[in-house]
Amino acid sequence: MIERFMYMNELRMIENELVPVYETSTGEKVVYGSELHKVLGAKSKFADWVKNRLNDCDAVENVDYEASKILEASGQTKIEYILKLDTAKEMAMLQRNEKGKQVRRYFINVEKKYNEIKRMKFEEQDIFTQVFGKRRGEEEIFANWGGTVLLPPPKKTWYERNQNNIKTICKMYDWNRKFLYHKILTELGTRYDLNEAKRIYARENGFLPYYATDIIEYFPQLQKTANKYIDYLLEG
Repeated sequence: MIERFMYMNELRMIENELVPVYETSTGEKVVYGSELHKVLGAKSKFADWVKNRLNDCDAVENVDYEASKILEASGQTKIEYILKLDTAKEMAMLQRNEKGKQVRRYFINVEKKYNEIKRMKFEEQDIFTQVFGKRRGEEEIFANWGGTVLLPPPKKTWYERNQNNIKTICKMYDWNRKFLYHKILTELGTRYDLNEAKRIYARENGFLPYYATDIIEYFPQLQKTANKYIDYLLEG
């Protein structure tokens, strides 16, 4: 169901090179039917064209698109169609002209772009999945931390201060950075409850750590332990 679209003013424009592409609050990529109709240069009236095209591609209402009644500046109401990107791609292809091909390629490129962004975000999150798969009992949370008082972050991040050592270790052991981060977080996980560290970070910042190493940066105790482990690896 596309009930999650709710109101058109909740959509955020993310691309506007050829046909405006919008994103819902849940990350769904959508297109306004009227804007697609205009760019494609369809000769038939919008109301007729959109119904015919949706019928041609067997689109299902509230699954592949949503029809919404909106109020225009003139005070008149009209029916707008909010199309999922896959549906908009198929409708462009069915136009069977060069503009339709161009629009379809544009949608494919938009899809590739945001899939790559999503992949890059989740690459670091994969490390969390590996390391945070199990958490110890509540009685072990931060057993050796002596409290959770946080110090102001230094001017340089933990990664910036250690990037030369990180490069050296990766070269020494023929590792990539992702694997080294996994090793560091696994070592920290034997001493501290990283799940709880992530929750504290989220509670105090209002969002989850973007990178796996953000929790190292946030907690001085983790920085100290991570630095010791890096020194150990450098000793060979």
